[in-house]
Amino acid sequence: MKILLNFIFNTIIKKFKLLYINIILGSVFGFFRGIILVFFLLFCIHKYSNTIYLNILKESFLIHLCLNSFK
Repeated sequence: MKILLNFIFNTIIKKFKLLYINIILGSVFGFFRGIILVFFLLFCIHKYSNTIYLNILKESFLIHLCLNSFK
């Protein structure tokens, strides 16, 4: 099934010359997937290892912003 969908999407992209749109959208979605993954990892670390995490939390500005976005 995956091979069939991959073939269909590749033929559509090549037929309509959507190569640049594919690259741009892939990079945008990949960027957001990375952000979501980092938020999830920070959330898990914050919930399960609070004592180890306090020194890092005090020194980092970005982690503080990420954790405030969960509230």
